[in-house]
Amino acid sequence: MTKRDTTNRPQVYIVNKIFDGSWNDLEGNISHEIIDFVLTDSEKYFVYNVPYGTCPDWIKVKKDTVYTEGSHEAEYLLLTSETRDKTFRILYRDKLIRKVHNVKCSPNCKLKWKDDTHKNDIMQAVYKTNNMCYGGKIISELIDNTTPLVTFEAECIEMPEEPIDIPLTQYRYQRNKGYIKSDEFPDDYKKINTRLNESEWIPIKLNTLNEGENPNYSSKTFLDLILKNKSEDCYTNMLYSILHESGMLQRFCQRFAPDSVIDTSEKFSVERESSIKNGRMDICAYNVHQRIVIENKLESGLNGIKINANSDSHSQLSIYYDWAKDVKDWAKDVKMKPICFIIAPDYRILSPDSKRQGQIWKEINKYDHQMKDKYILVTYGEIRDFLKENEEFISKNYKYHEYLKDMIESFNRHSYPNKVEYYRSLLKASLNSNRGLNMRKITMNEIE
Repeated sequence: MTKRDTTNRPQVYIVNKIFDGSWNDLEGNISHEIIDFVLTDSEKYFVYNVPYGTCPDWIKVKKDTVYTEGSHEAEYLLLTSETRDKTFRILYRDKLIRKVHNVKCSPNCKLKWKDDTHKNDIMQAVYKTNNMCYGGKIISELIDNTTPLVTFEAECIEMPEEPIDIPLTQYRYQRNKGYIKSDEFPDDYKKINTRLNESEWIPIKLNTLNEGENPNYSSKTFLDLILKNKSEDCYTNMLYSILHESGMLQRFCQRFAPDSVIDTSEKFSVERESSIKNGRMDICAYNVHQRIVIENKLESGLNGIKINANSDSHSQLSIYYDWAKDVKDWAKDVKMKPICFIIAPDYRILSPDSKRQGQIWKEINKYDHQMKDKYILVTYGEIRDFLKENEEFISKNYKYHEYLKDMIESFNRHSYPNKVEYYRSLLKASLNSNRGLNMRKITMNEIE
């Protein structure tokens, strides 16, 4: 029988939506692809391909010399956002080296394995053979052992310098995974291929779980209890309640806008969710001489993006800034300049490459570049420090004073310098929880 010629295979991009939703907010839950952002103890890099850690037989990884069969060749696995209006954003790309296993699901069932016991034995052997340990624990001890937790070994992970949004015209990308083939969906494949080749890529530095220990990474707050760890409204409301206290707005502006002149002749009114034309400001403050805007961007991007006839674009940031500078000052001849802030997690404002600006700045530059010099970017980590520094100045009569420590820790939860460190912290929390469970077992055994 003549062997099939597979030297000129059609190409395919594997696309996976990062499982970054409420699942990770539930106690004890860690999404499987968290391992895509951490090195093993032996400093190797493995990635998970949803769903169920399998890779179709028809995919051949470009550099793989073990699993050589397959009709289509893949070089990259793309980690993406969810699709909205048939458009998704490429967040990272993994350069693949090989398939780690080729365990198959039952042909008659998409969700269940043919034999769970046999499958678990095979996967445990895969983990041990490849020394897939994180912080001294094999991967199946940290997450769950009912699903294959790894699909590929990879060479590196990179993120694009500028956001890459892909509008699909042929392929229907649903749920968590997809395969965009060069021969079946040529327009979409070419679009992705062109954008990947045109983009500049920033290598993501990955560490093992044993490096850079942070003793506070796993602290729980009331937001964890009510599953609001990622609620933008919660963080807006917490900051609003603090800035509503006497003197705190002025301290905030002095801390984060030291070169701005702040009017102190009149008391500021502080409001949240204040509506103006075509928009709603998260937090605003004003008196007869000056206006202040604070926008919170925990996960959201720029809103209300519109393209003008002259091909210039603007967002709600422009609308809010126009409101802030439109002060009818009857008491003075000179109006005070507005002060505008954007607050966001550190990993949205900072960049893995210190020479480059972060995600928020890039979006402003792309969609509303006139606002680059109008808004001051403040990280959640800086707000955490601001609250710590000013605890003594917050009145004991502040109605949420008993929750102040929780507020500080809540902002701390999103103070990681990049999203990779945030994901890594989730796995570290699982590692410590696992260690704590083992310690409790030892203590009980000693008692018995």
